[in-house]
Amino acid sequence: KQIELNRIKQSIWYLRNLILNSPFSKYVDYEELPGSNIQTDEELEQFIREYVWSHHACCTAKMGNTRKDPLAVLNSKGQVKGIKNLRVCDISIFPKIPSYYPFMSVITACEKIADDIIKRAKY
Repeated sequence: KQIELNRIKQSIWYLRNLILNSPFSKYVDYEELPGSNIQTDEELEQFIREYVWSHHACCTAKMGNTRKDPLAVLNSKGQVKGIKNLRVCDISIFPKIPSYYPFMSVITACEKIADDIIKRAKY
């Protein structure tokens, strides 16, 4: 749908501008995708139509026993191993890809981690 295509284009332009015109720019050597050669709406739309597809990317920041599992980077409270005061709460925390639509699993995990944060803040 055109409305979805327009939203994707707006997001890419926004993120490109944010990164290039912020303190983050010193950490960016080059733009991997869509690439700095894409400069017009028409070029970006063509790139999106050719290369963008939808999926549920997940399992990139595994939750688990961070002492025993070398692949686990988060504990059961969503806390990042070795970093204070940083938590992750999204679909990346799952150790395995859910075999069904992941929406409710993500909401449940986020509610649990939010409860942990609230409990810790009270003490």
